[in-house]
Amino acid sequence: MANPGKRRAAAGLILLLLVLALFTACSNGNQSAANSEAKPAQGSGTAAMAPAAKEKASGAEQIFDGKRFNDVLRIRYLDLTGKEVMGDSILIQTPDGKSMLIDGGLPGAGGQVAAYAKKLGLERIDIALNTHPHTDHIGGFAAIANLLHIGEFYMENLPYPGSQSYEKTVAAIKGKQIPIKYLERGDTIQLGSEVRIDVLNPLAGSLPRDVDPADLPEVNSHSLVLQLHYKGQSFLFNGDIYKHREQELIRTMGERLSSTAMHVPHHGSTTSSSFAFIQAVKPQAAIISNNHFKNWDLLRLYDAQKTKVYITEKHGNIMVTLDGKQMKVITEKEWLDRPEFLKNQ
Repeated sequence: MANPGKRRAAAGLILLLLVLALFTACSNGNQSAANSEAKPAQGSGTAAMAPAAKEKASGAEQIFDGKRFNDVLRIRYLDLTGKEVMGDSILIQTPDGKSMLIDGGLPGAGGQVAAYAKKLGLERIDIALNTHPHTDHIGGFAAIANLLHIGEFYMENLPYPGSQSYEKTVAAIKGKQIPIKYLERGDTIQLGSEVRIDVLNPLAGSLPRDVDPADLPEVNSHSLVLQLHYKGQSFLFNGDIYKHREQELIRTMGERLSSTAMHVPHHGSTTSSSFAFIQAVKPQAAIISNNHFKNWDLLRLYDAQKTKVYITEKHGNIMVTLDGKQMKVITEKEWLDRPEFLKNQ
């Protein structure tokens, strides 16, 4: 029979080994749980979404960085949101600190436009310009005039009686004693020391004589068309012109229409963007200002010309920069559902 003291010592040793084994197992389990929380498994939903979220934030931060791009020309297409087609609003800033706003969208967009400007640190717009008196281009200016300081207001000489948007805007501009200047072909706008903007449309002397304000297509086709020039690069802004006015511009302007980038006329509607016009302009990039874009066939024409297309509905806010040598386009977000038939985007 074994000695009782030896039996007690053996039992104590066994108990000690069991306690040590249990402690080690618990420690390893806790360490594994901690590592699992700190490093999500590759391919998990969180890991897959993180890069996209970071890229979107980066785009928005760059577009509304009021200091980062001060040494280049900035052309920002503002993403106007709403249940309706909200219209156009384009903010231009020069390296020497001058600013210009082309169109103000619908009346309900005016607050959005002013908020975007203030996000960039702007309380003053040197020149506000209305391409034509339809409400989705002029409506927002009444609010903008009350929220921002405007140096001068440019428009075409086309009174639009009966339109509350037109009348409220004109009343707001005159109430603030902002000088109004009427533009036509042959006029030039100097924005700062290095940016020149030539007026290509409407024809000199054609307004208001040649247009019935009730004729929507003709009001659109008499939109101000502007060609901006900066250090050998150019940007063509086309308002809402229709195809027959595009043809007139091709006949009278010819190769002069060629531009680094362009504003797609009439929000990308079927009324505009003839292939002959796209070929004449030969843009590297084309911007569609439309928060409810539907004309997918139009994209084939620009794609055939190897023109990169950007749409505010799909890309959010869009910024084009020109430095005299290179053009860059920065978007707030990626176009995730781009049609497969596009080959050059």
